Amino acid sequence: MITQILKTKLHRLKIKGFTLIEAIIVIGLIVGLVALSLPHLVNLYIHAKETSALASLGKISAAMEVYRTLYKTYPQDLTQLVIVNPTLSIDELLRAGSKGGYNFRIEQESFSANTYSAIAEPKAYNITGRFAFKVDQTGIFYRDAIPGAAWISVGGSGVAAAVERIIRPE
Repeated sequence: MITQILKTKLHRLKIKGFTLIEAIIVIGLIVGLVALSLPHLVNLYIHAKETSALASLGKISAAMEVYRTLYKTYPQDLTQLVIVNPTLSIDELLRAGSKGGYNFRIEQESFSANTYSAIAEPKAYNITGRFAFKVDQTGIFYRDAIPGAAWISVGGSGVAAAVERIIRPE
């Protein structure tokens, strides 16, 4: 009888929980899932930076056209894109030439004040972006996968068309 009571009390005192093997298996599964999802998260990060760069180029392009309408010429650099109407102006970071992991600049043909190219290049290729982007006075966006290579049109004009072609290339 006493042994029965002691066994019952010991059974009640026994702590229930996970064994070491079970805990190691659960931790291993979590690490495996994180390892599988990490490349996808990195790709999402890079796509977000590229989309932001294309949107910024769209803002620069619109501001360039407003500037040309007001002053009959394109500006020489981004710092000149302070326009009277703040809704058509570009923000301070973009005017400084760097935003969202990309560096921005304007290139103009020396013989013509009627053309320009606004260029966005990643600060670190394959980390902040895979492509450099360009938009010119025609409003067509281009991409360059390798620094110094030929620019490839991403088809159509406008930021939405450019983003669609970058995210879902043919």
